Amino acid sequence: MRNSKKRTSMKCDPDKLSELRTKACLTQEALAGRAHLSPRTIQRAEAGELISLNNIQEIASALGVTASELLVTETSEQAEEQVDQDGVQTIAVVLRPQSTARALLDAISDCDDTDLRHMVELTSETSEVVIAFLECLSPSLPESCPGYPGPPEWDTGSSNPAKTMIDRIRREGQINEHLMALHEAGIAVYVGTYVDFKVVPRWDPEEGCWATRSTQREENVKVAVVRLAAAQQRQVVVRVKDPIPF
Repeated sequence: MRNSKKRTSMKCDPDKLSELRTKACLTQEALAGRAHLSPRTIQRAEAGELISLNNIQEIASALGVTASELLVTETSEQAEEQVDQDGVQTIAVVLRPQSTARALLDAISDCDDTDLRHMVELTSETSEVVIAFLECLSPSLPESCPGYPGPPEWDTGSSNPAKTMIDRIRREGQINEHLMALHEAGIAVYVGTYVDFKVVPRWDPEEGCWATRSTQREENVKVAVVRLAAAQQRQVVVRVKDPIPF
């Protein structure tokens, strides 16, 4: 028997929403600010997740369209299957293939942490290709606790623009070589981002360790989701636990 209760959550058309946002020259963060919503809500909407009708109205108003123009029509059974299958609220993160080192580094440059995994069955030969790539990429991956479990190893960067550019060019060249090796092995690198909300450990110089305080507040942490998966896919969608279920 179908649920006759009035629905309070629906889905936006991801392609339509993304198109309207792009035409308005807005990033997801900028649209969130204009609509007085969190960036996570915009991410959910563009990933085809259920969001509240009130939030859809706010997004529509921010884009200068009606809410009905953003909606996807679906059955209530389909919506329930998307909400929660395991008793845990999750969000979908859409990952796009990164074919060059520049695109890959740009995709993770403003992130605070990394969720890195592989989604392919490896042989002894392909595993060496993947390991070599990860060793090359590792220094560029964002970490919320750089140097853990030891003291912080933050890269303060160089004050010399030329040296900074030289380091970046050298790094891009090395990563591109490994990306080509991955491609020959039928593997591609997919990247997406989402905003987590958690208490981030801080280095305590007196205790000589990373620690959290009871007085610390949770803060936004932008996470780069990186997956090594079979090549020739337009996108990869993964689900992560939602730290702030709506």
